[in-house]
Amino acid sequence: MERFSSSLHKSAARTEAPPSRAIVESVRPEVDCGRFPIKRALGDEVRVEADVFADGYDAVVAELIYKYENEKSWIAVPMAFHGNDHWSASFKVEKLGRYEYTVRGWTDPFLTWQRDLKKRRDAGQDLSADFLIGAALASPDLKKILGNAALKDEERYEAASAAAPAPPASRRSTARPRCTAAR
Repeated sequence: MERFSSSLHKSAARTEAPPSRAIVESVRPEVDCGRFPIKRALGDEVRVEADVFADGYDAVVAELIYKYENEKSWIAVPMAFHGNDHWSASFKVEKLGRYEYTVRGWTDPFLTWQRDLKKRRDAGQDLSADFLIGAALASPDLKKILGNAALKDEERYEAASAAAPAPPASRRSTARPRCTAAR
């Protein structure tokens, strides 16, 4: 049996992703911390709200995921930001039975970069270094545009502003409150 004490040893190297810096709290509606299902009628909208935030000033993204009890795949719905860490989204009860739902949140380096790029442009700063930073975070197609110094800064800025971030590989989630639909 192999024994080691160093975290630098090959077999001790961590391969999992670092924990998310986003925190998801106060998911509602919920009954007794999700112990009992909320009740809704067939055809009702279930409006889910949560407080999602992170340490620091990175951009935060949140989404509602839900599924009917017998389905294997989850449906993701982007949540709307209402200010002061408050987010919401909804789904419609289409079948009788139980639904599960949860809220996922994460920090997004690409959105943080886009937000900061706009601030720097509005301040009249040189964006050449920012385009190189963005190229490291961007999709291959956007990387070609951002890294092309032959293009005008305005063209590169417009392409960066219009780009959508890719979803991260792993996301943090909270407990799944339940919803029971009745007639």
